[in-house]
Amino acid sequence: MKWSVKRRMWGGRFKEPPSKILMKFTTRSDVEGFKGSDYYLFKYEVLGTYAHILMLMKTGIIAEENGLKMIKAVKDLEKKPLDLTGYEDIHSYLESKIIDETGLTPHICRSRNDQVILAERLFMRDGVLDITGLLFILINILLEKSLSYKDIVIPAYTHWRQADITTLSHIFGEYIQMLVRDIEDLESLYSAININPLGACAVAGCSLPIDREYTSILLGFEGIQENTVDVITSRWEYYAKYMFKLTVVMKHLSTISKDIMFLSADEIKLITLDDAFTTGSSILPHKKNPDPLELIIGKAGKTAAYLSYILSIGGDLSGYHRETQEGKWMIVDATHDVEDSIKILSEVIETMQVDSEAQSRLLKPTLILPELAHHISAEYGVSFRKIHELLGLYVRQKGENIVFSELNEFLNKHGLKIDDLDEFIDFKKLVKMKSHIGAPGDVERYIEDVRKKILKLSKIYENRDSKLGSRITSLHNKISEALRHQDSPSNIKYETGKIHGEEY
Repeated sequence: MKWSVKRRMWGGRFKEPPSKILMKFTTRSDVEGFKGSDYYLFKYEVLGTYAHILMLMKTGIIAEENGLKMIKAVKDLEKKPLDLTGYEDIHSYLESKIIDETGLTPHICRSRNDQVILAERLFMRDGVLDITGLLFILINILLEKSLSYKDIVIPAYTHWRQADITTLSHIFGEYIQMLVRDIEDLESLYSAININPLGACAVAGCSLPIDREYTSILLGFEGIQENTVDVITSRWEYYAKYMFKLTVVMKHLSTISKDIMFLSADEIKLITLDDAFTTGSSILPHKKNPDPLELIIGKAGKTAAYLSYILSIGGDLSGYHRETQEGKWMIVDATHDVEDSIKILSEVIETMQVDSEAQSRLLKPTLILPELAHHISAEYGVSFRKIHELLGLYVRQKGENIVFSELNEFLNKHGLKIDDLDEFIDFKKLVKMKSHIGAPGDVERYIEDVRKKILKLSKIYENRDSKLGSRITSLHNKISEALRHQDSPSNIKYETGKIHGEEY
């Protein structure tokens, strides 16, 4: 989509034009429209068809020369624009084109039931890897920013009210921990998704000698979903596992987005968003709106709604039921939403500015009271509930602008002889006293530990990505090699081996 800056209804207030990624993110639903899900599944349908034809040739179910004709037809089709107008789906499109070209069909020993599940599994497998890769980028941005913000003391909020003191770095550490958890969960999800459904056919398999291990090896699967009825019946389950994790990721992105919006509000202004990642108003010339962050929040809700629908179609009578087809577009749309949300949030955080002086006007003096209560209780042997009550009474009588000499005098009148409150006056000193595991004063140690964990996780990710890439490349190479033997199909070589003996 070409989008012109000249066509926007705002802009005078902005030094720089909106970024291309912002405009794509904010207009995709409104302007670009929606393609059917099968447009996004085409390449996976092609991969599955190649693997199936090679398996049929290897087992002798079809003649090799016929298999080669069909492979060539699919290869030629890959080069042409995809237009599904008039077809039921990607499966009928591909088969019709092969029949038109060769008079043959690769549909023997295969049903649209296991075909679509295969394409969805391959799509979700790539989705897991792509989302994981994007999360690594976002985490690394957060790590670098976190180090820069370790001395910026800010309020910690509960109930939308100032509750305690922390650092901006500590808040960023929260985001990092959430997203690291997401990567760990995605790595587990990858193994759950990466099993081969092909060969289930309509529901109960096939009486011909198909080789499910061979298609598993060709397509880079880690195993086979063995019971063929379970393959078909549990389609919703893998939707649900995938969508649940996407929902959790989006909820985390939503929390980050809400925090940034809150801390960049006019009344707080700790954070200033870059012009390139904000938008204006058609009527209010002074406005600078955090549209991408608001859209992330909205998309988080949409993903949760998708999950709710998918859970509603599970637990049906064993076998195939058409209502599960409704989940297919949701999987595609949610994947794009998550990927785009991570990309734009990374840019927002990378380019935003933080006012390190804002802390002086944000922090209320009453924020020292929680730690003061802990220390008085511990050092003077006073019941915590008693000191809690006294400090609350002081705020009720005097208000939030604490005068420490008056506070000391107030405590003395109530039988507490406190020597010195000076150490509680300095917010930076106080926050560093919170040095236990996971507290604001522990941030530097935590960041170092996270870096080590990220390194281990990234090696797992890179290993999987590399091995899967090698498998898919190998499949394409086999197709190219097979086509070179069109005049002598007996020279085609097929691997032997067992899926469980392969290393992945």
